[in-house]
Amino acid sequence: MKVFAYIALATVVAGANIRNHFGDNCKGGYLDYPNIAQRICASALHDKIKGAVTVAFSQLPQHSYMNGYQNTRDGGICGSRQKQQNVGNTDHKCLPKLAGGAEYAGSSWTAPGFKAASEKDMECTGEMAPHALVLNDGHKYALGGMEKDMINTLYSMAIEGKGFQELPTEFGAFEIEKEGAQQRAQEIKA
Repeated sequence: MKVFAYIALATVVAGANIRNHFGDNCKGGYLDYPNIAQRICASALHDKIKGAVTVAFSQLPQHSYMNGYQNTRDGGICGSRQKQQNVGNTDHKCLPKLAGGAEYAGSSWTAPGFKAASEKDMECTGEMAPHALVLNDGHKYALGGMEKDMINTLYSMAIEGKGFQELPTEFGAFEIEKEGAQQRAQEIKA
C-alpha cells in the first residue's frame, strides 16, 4: 500500500510536457515546454502575435486537468482560464481551440483531485517561457540566448508554416536535436 502511495505521489510531482501549437487539432509547429510542473503557466509569446490555437499535453498523471488561458487587463500570471478539460484515463490529450478564433495566451495543468478545489488553489503560481520552437517540418530551435528580434522573426515564420530551408542562416546556430526532426515532422502531421 505504501509503495502505491509513493508511486502516485511521484507521478503527481513529476513535470508534464506542454506544446502550444500554432494549428488546429494540435498540428503544425509549436512552442515546447518540457517537464513543466503543475500550476506553472506555459506562456505563449505575446508580441504582436496572439498565442496558441490548440495545446498538447503529455506525460500527465491520469485524470489531471488541462487549462487554457487568455490575457486579461488585470494581468495575472496566466490570465483568465477559458477552458479546462480532464485528461481521463490517459497521460496525453489535445486541448481544442477556443470558440470564435480566440487563441490561448498560456496553458497549465493541475493534478487529479483539484476539480473541487477553490479557484485560488487552481491559479498559476509561476510562469515559464518556452524552451524551444518547432517548425512544421520538425526542426527545433532553442530560444534561450536568442535575441528578442530573432525570436519574433522565428515565431512569425513558424506561424506562417515556413520550414528550416526558408530561415536566414543565423538561425542554424540555435537548432537542436537535429536527428529528431523527421520524427517530429511525422508527429506534427499525424
